[in-house]
This record gives sequence, structure tokens and C-alpha cells, in this order.
Amino acid sequence: MLEAPPDDESSLSNSASLVSNGTIEHDGLRFRSRSEIKIYDALKKRNVLFFANATAVLGGKAVKREPDFLVCQNGKWGILEVMGDQYHPSNTAIRDHDRARLFKGYGLFCIEFFNATRCYNEPNEVVDDFLKLLSQATP
Repeated sequence: MLEAPPDDESSLSNSASLVSNGTIEHDGLRFRSRSEIKIYDALKKRNVLFFANATAVLGGKAVKREPDFLVCQNGKWGILEVMGDQYHPSNTAIRDHDRARLFKGYGLFCIEFFNATRCYNEPNEVVDDFLKLLSQATP
């Protein structure tokens, strides 16, 4: 039986802004959800370089965005996004895809979105799936 992430999602935000209410501290870092923490813990077990909730400054556009996880594996870079109804509701899907296109404009083409409930319940499988896709991506 799948378990829903135990978040007080009403106070959390992941709207591609750098200001978030209700962050959760874990391992000296701040996260927006327990699902992100599960992915963080799974990534820590892998031989990859990754950044959690790092601010990206898109030069020339004066735009800042904050991907959930920026991951480097064998010289290939990708973004893993944790998608929950409170963070990325379906009515903002266009905005999420526009945001992904911004990163693609800078040559970062592997951007994968994963359901927050699956991230919480199956973090190792999510990371396996993401790293497989990243390994297949063109650098």
C-alpha cells in the first residue's frame, strides 16, 4: 500500500521562486517537502554530484530559478523535479514546462518530473529511473 507524504503542504511552496514558507531542515539543508528529503537521502547513496535546491541564475535574462535537484553523473547534467499537487498543481503545468524550456535554452536537456508520492514511497527507484535517463542523455 502506498503511503502519502506526511507534509503540511498548505504551508509549503515550490513555485520556482526563491522565497519559500515552511521549509523543513534536514542534514543542514532546507527542503520544501519530506518527498524531497527522501530523494536527497537516496541521491547521497550514489556516486553522483548533486545540488539540492540550488539557485540558478539564468544570465542574460535576469531570471532566477531553483530546481529541486541538479545532478551530474559522468559529466552529464540533469534536473530531477519532485512534483506534488501542492507544489506543482496541474493548472501550473504550462509554467513548469516553460521553466524547463528555460534550462534547455542553456543546454541542460535532461529535466525529469516525478510524482511526490512516488518520490516519498519509492525514492531509490525514482533515483534509479532518473539516473538511467540521465545516462542515456546526450551531453
